[in-house]
Amino acid sequence: MMQGRLEANIEDELKKDLVPPDFMVSKPQDEWSEEEQKMAKDFEKKVQQLNEDREKYRKSLETELRKLQSNNASASAAFDEKLNQLFQRKVKSEMVIYQVNILQINGLVYKILIQRLFICYSSPTLSQSAFSRIFFLLTL
Repeated sequence: MMQGRLEANIEDELKKDLVPPDFMVSKPQDEWSEEEQKMAKDFEKKVQQLNEDREKYRKSLETELRKLQSNNASASAAFDEKLNQLFQRKVKSEMVIYQVNILQINGLVYKILIQRLFICYSSPTLSQSAFSRIFFLLTL
């Protein structure tokens, strides 16, 4: 009856349907004796009590479901917020990395231009216009 458990499970008890006494199925109601009528009333009370217990259990399960859904929604919102914060942090980190890369590239371009300027300046065949173009590039 308890299926190897020390305590009966309420859910299992509520799933069971009550079996009506044999006389309720085999005899018409007007042929019942007084004792059978008492048994029928007791059976009806038990059925009513079982239905009330089932309804209480259903309502408690619905309440628990709403609570779990609320907890799930709040946990999901917290996770989404944390994920958004991490994404923003990633974007900012990538921005910093790209800015450092751009600064390094600009420094290299500047060094190349300076080397070319020195090469052109030391060359006796350099025209004034070529020198001014290179100097203009350095001032950008």
